[in-house]
Amino acid sequence: MQLELRDILQIIILTVILYYGLRYIRGSRAATMLMGVATTILVVFIAIHLFDLDVIGWLFGGVALYLALSVVIIFQPEFRRGLSMLGKHPFFSSLPWHMSQVRQPEKISEKLYDVVESLAARNIGALIAVARSESLNTYQETGVWLDAPLVPELLQTIFYPPAPLHDGGVIVRGERILAAGCIFPLAERLRPELRGLGTRHQAAVGLSEASDAVVLVVSEETGTISVAHDGRLYRNMRAEALRRYLRALDPIDTYEPMTLGRFLERLNQTPENWNMRRLRMAFKRKDEVSKR
Repeated sequence: MQLELRDILQIIILTVILYYGLRYIRGSRAATMLMGVATTILVVFIAIHLFDLDVIGWLFGGVALYLALSVVIIFQPEFRRGLSMLGKHPFFSSLPWHMSQVRQPEKISEKLYDVVESLAARNIGALIAVARSESLNTYQETGVWLDAPLVPELLQTIFYPPAPLHDGGVIVRGERILAAGCIFPLAERLRPELRGLGTRHQAAVGLSEASDAVVLVVSEETGTISVAHDGRLYRNMRAEALRRYLRALDPIDTYEPMTLGRFLERLNQTPENWNMRRLRMAFKRKDEVSKR
């Protein structure tokens, strides 16, 4: 059988999809489950063809579609995170109907810095999620809606141990404290750096895996400050490093819904203009970090 160019192209596409899929779930709980499902299907498939089990083969073919649907349902969180990561690719963010970015005042990162430093000095545990482009409405609904101004004294009051909301997480967007006492998902991936750490750190990494939020954690045992972003935990952040990290990651950027006017404005821009604007923003951030 002679392979055509179309066949080679299909093999390459399937190989790339399989490679990145396995790379994405590597080290997660889903990888163990998927390995068990794949092994079971492979053993049954080999047994059917090796021993000519026509009845079992007929049954297996009949339930194949339902097995595929069950895999989608079981691994729904992984599919959701994968699509979310795909949507954050620079190609999609440059499309004209993407949400427009609004720069918030620089003082927001300073407020967050002052809060976590004050809490760490008194060994008061804290979990603060700074929302960025993705919505955290699902997690806001698990807590108490506040929609209060971002005031350091208020955050300190929330996390003070006698307070009823001190065990949950706080969600901040822009200059507003949206909710407190929120429940965040625990980390899906079995990471070595999470061994021996408490629920706050697990929840911080879990939320950073499920969204693009930047999560600040203060340990009540040691008073150290950690930052979770993109599924990674940066532990024991020192003062200047924490300040630079907050600014370099721009956790104070928020996104507003795209209106017709903003859509037409971006539609009139050429791809060259989009790239130039992105380069200017990148160099501006680099200069700001280097100056500090």
